[in-house]
Amino acid sequence: MSQSGTLLLAPGMEHVEPEQVPPANPVQPITVNATQKEVKMNTPTPFTGDRKKLEEFLIETDMYLTMNEDTYNNKN
Repeated sequence: MSQSGTLLLAPGMEHVEPEQVPPANPVQPITVNATQKEVKMNTPTPFTGDRKKLEEFLIETDMYLTMNEDTYNNKN
């Protein structure tokens, strides 16, 4: 760039196409099966950010989702 803020291009490069960036993959939502009832159990304790309680939270979440696998099936 020059001092005036103008971009200086080499001869023959007056028109340069911007690099094409592929779009990001969209996040796939979890599909909830409305015909299947959830197993009645406590939901995982909300995670507060305390690293000491992370493993407990992950175990509770895994257990909850395993018990309700038919309800929270994200396989299409």
